Order: sequence, then structure tokens, then C-alpha cells
Amino acid sequence: MSQVLDSIKQAMSDNIDKIIANDPEHKAMPEGGKQFYKNTVTAGLKMMFDPNTHANMELMKNPASRQQPVETIASGIAGLVWLMFQQSKKTMPIPIMIMAGSTLAAEAMDFAERGLGIKFNNDMIAKTTQLTAEHLFTKLGISQQQLRDAVENGREEIQNHLRQTNNS
Repeated sequence: MSQVLDSIKQAMSDNIDKIIANDPEHKAMPEGGKQFYKNTVTAGLKMMFDPNTHANMELMKNPASRQQPVETIASGIAGLVWLMFQQSKKTMPIPIMIMAGSTLAAEAMDFAERGLGIKFNNDMIAKTTQLTAEHLFTKLGISQQQLRDAVENGREEIQNHLRQTNNS
């Protein structure tokens, strides 16, 4: 049994390294966040695919949930990441939560497609990723309006900065 777990751990570790390798400069990673991200994704994958907990995945235990895989995966992954956030005593940085949630959602979609035959198109993938983040923000007490306002404020700040730079 331990050989099986060791091979699962190695496969997860190899996969995380490939994900990180696709961003060699770690531009999207908060400073010092690479290890926190890797640990979060590894823990999430272990909870998702460990033989002792795999049957608890909503897609596995409730075949009816496969009719709405976007919502099922988004809410399930958000719940999983939220649990890990709470277990971290709320020290997990929000960018790590969002990036790890996106990675875990992609892994869940891959499993659902390859293992359960659920087909995902680009719109479904985008919507699952978006909904996962929205569910996480809701759990953090951040409303959609607050997010829109923050994006708009950021856009205005960038435009003001560019105007000032061009006038200099």
C-alpha cells in the first residue's frame, strides 16, 4: 500500500513541477509563494485523489452532480481550498488560494473528462475557473461588486499613471 501512496505522491510532485516550469520566472507567483503554492496544490491533490478520500468527491459519490460539472467542480474546489485556508490558520495568501484553486479545478476537470467521460469545452473551462474564484471570494466576504469596483479603480490608477508618464 505504501508503494501506491509513494507513486501517487511522486506523480503529484512531478505534475506540480511541470506547472511551475511553465512559468519559469514565476511572474504570476507572489514573492515567496512558490513553496506555499506547491504545498497547497500537493495537499489538495492528495485530498482529492487519495484512495481514502477519493470516494468523497461529489462527482464520484453523486452521479447526478455530473449533469452540472462546472458548478460541481467550482463549489467543490472552493470548499477544499477554503478548508486548507482555515487549516493554515488563515495565513494562506489570497493569490495562492486563487491560483491553487484554479490548478485544482483544472485537475478535477481533467479527471472528470478522462475518468468519467465528461467533455469540457473552452467556455466550460473558463466558467469553472471563474466560478471557483468567485466562490472563494464569497467565502472571504468579498462581493462581486467589490471586485468590480477594485478592478475599475485599478484600471483608473493605471490610466492615470500612463497619462502622467506620457506627459513627463
